[in-house]
Amino acid sequence: SKETASVNMAWDLSGFLYGVQLVLKLKELHNGLVAKPPPGAPCFDDQVDLARKQMRTCTLSRTSDGMQTQESFIQYLEQLDREITAHSDAAVAADGEPIERPVVLCLDNHASRYSEEVLKAASGQ
Repeated sequence: SKETASVNMAWDLSGFLYGVQLVLKLKELHNGLVAKPPPGAPCFDDQVDLARKQMRTCTLSRTSDGMQTQESFIQYLEQLDREITAHSDAAVAADGEPIERPVVLCLDNHASRYSEEVLKAASGQ
């Protein structure tokens, strides 16, 4: 069933878009879920695109009901951390400034965001 899906996206204050996370209610995930774009169109290729101010990644997560869980949110935090590092490295390579840590992530109060495991993952422990 594809009746429920959750989406996470993050932008920084400069307008840079980090990769999207799709949380789906599926029994299994496969590469065919993300359609191949036409030639020349942007695609999910795990690259930092400084010109378009975006990270071209898509993290697919599966949960029993398509809703964010603590486990899928930790997966998102880990991917976001890798993307921030990649963005910072690309900015430095282009003679820009590195992204200073820690970063602030503003969230709603969904239950998946608050547990000891999530707080440890968010703090890098």
